[in-house]
Amino acid sequence: MTMSARVLAVAALSTLLVAAAPASAAEPSCSGRFHAALSSIEAEEYAALKAAQTIAFKGDGAMPGAFVFAPPSMPRSREEMAALKEANSLARGRGRPAWLASADSRWLADRVTSELGDYLSQEETPFLCGGVVDYLALLRAQIARVGGGATDGEALVTVQAKATRQAIRAAEAAARPAPSPRYAPPYRNLLLSIVDFRPSRGLERDPAIDPMQTNTTFKDFQGPRIDPDLPPLAMVAPIPLATDADRLAAIDRLIAIAAARDLVASLTEEDMGDAEEEADAPEQRPVLARLAALQPAFAATTVPASEAPTRRALLAALSAIEALDYLAHRPAPGGDPMLAAIERTFTAIESAHTTSCDCRN
Repeated sequence: MTMSARVLAVAALSTLLVAAAPASAAEPSCSGRFHAALSSIEAEEYAALKAAQTIAFKGDGAMPGAFVFAPPSMPRSREEMAALKEANSLARGRGRPAWLASADSRWLADRVTSELGDYLSQEETPFLCGGVVDYLALLRAQIARVGGGATDGEALVTVQAKATRQAIRAAEAAARPAPSPRYAPPYRNLLLSIVDFRPSRGLERDPAIDPMQTNTTFKDFQGPRIDPDLPPLAMVAPIPLATDADRLAAIDRLIAIAAARDLVASLTEEDMGDAEEEADAPEQRPVLARLAALQPAFAATTVPASEAPTRRALLAALSAIEALDYLAHRPAPGGDPMLAAIERTFTAIESAHTTSCDCRN
């Protein structure tokens, strides 16, 4: 082979090697592809998670941070206690999710977030694709302790709404004036008026033939016998409490009772407010704003001992309305922005692992 032929062969081989080198470099290993995907997740999903964490831990500074009207100590069922506990957590959290009221839950959520940041920013190693499934399962188990114990929000609202209606009716009953004694009927001759009396049931009477039973549990095939002279009791219409306007109207109902019995300091028209206008106002929590405005008027009023039971019943009803409002505005399940951002980060890592770590060796 001549010198020129050798030079041409070496040049052709060099050209082939140069062309092959970029091709091999263009196909990184599985760990390299996965590392690049993790860097992308850190810049997108994890950045959104950090932003959601800042918002979640801040809370709404305009909210009081505690109950305006403290719930009174009274017998409650287990369901009512659970509803009140959830409402108290929401009040302490200033509208934040209930789990933020727990120091353990806050620590877990913050620790998982920091752990994800360390994982996404680690350097590339040949073992980067190993153990990802088990690692994410461990983090998911930890974050499940934060939001996994949440109770059904609708059930809590139903229980608290029932307790609130009972408290409002109890306040109205306590404010109702005591019945005045009635005068005795005029004296009548017993022998002449005995026929006007309804015969009572005795041992010698057969309930089956007594047409005017008034106090008996005897039943026939048509059900319990009733007094035909007394109409059946009408069903009591439930007090509407589903919306902000309904709860504001219930507050007005109680304040009218308190003002009529001088149980609260003089209120201006601004303190009384209008339920429809306040419900449509841009303010996020009109019920809490109304209660916060009313609390000083109650605190500044001294009532006589005879009115103390009525005042306690009114305060208990206002406290029940406040607890119901917290539960009604409770974040929906799955609607917590920070926990949702954590789950999106988990899902992005899983997808990147499935796509990038597909090497056979």
